[in-house]
Amino acid sequence: MRVIAIEQQTLYTLRFYMPGGFQRTAANDEHLVVHQSMVSRALHAITTPIIEHLVDRWIRFPATEEEKARAKEGYWGATKISGVITT
Repeated sequence: MRVIAIEQQTLYTLRFYMPGGFQRTAANDEHLVVHQSMVSRALHAITTPIIEHLVDRWIRFPATEEEKARAKEGYWGATKISGVITT
């Protein structure tokens, strides 16, 4: 298994996050030529610490029925997609 530098792993991960796309997008980027499985490992290596250290601080799910209703209305207003939050 080839080892890639943390800087490269970060670039692969950022390239994946940018379009909100798939691992193949990052793997097929002409500037970041690498196998999809390498992108997958990089995503895991970079994303796991982000989740472990930042998720509780920045992401909160609606807990009460009122919060859920507000979130549904807000999402519907922005996307016209209904039923995104269920109990």
